Amino acid sequence: SGITAGQHEVLDSLVHELAETSYLEVTRSGGQVTDVIIWETAAKLKKVREANVTRASGQVSVVVEKQYDGAGLLAQTLTHTLTRSAGQVASIATVEV
Repeated sequence: SGITAGQHEVLDSLVHELAETSYLEVTRSGGQVTDVIIWETAAKLKKVREANVTRASGQVSVVVEKQYDGAGLLAQTLTHTLTRSAGQVASIATVEV
């Protein structure tokens, strides 16, 4: 039982890195990246995946990753919360929704 390699290849989940034709858009605020959105095409009609970056005192504090299914509907979310020690990232706690 199980799934075939072809079925596995097209699964829309965050554990599967993006390996397909796409268009990547980067949004900045004050020169710092706030969002990275991967669209199906440059027409930007259907999202594939995105990452939203939140900063505290200028340093990244939270990164939210979102995976969309083949219809463009939100399928999975991972929230990564960074903890720092002496200004350096000491750990990252991840919660899946």
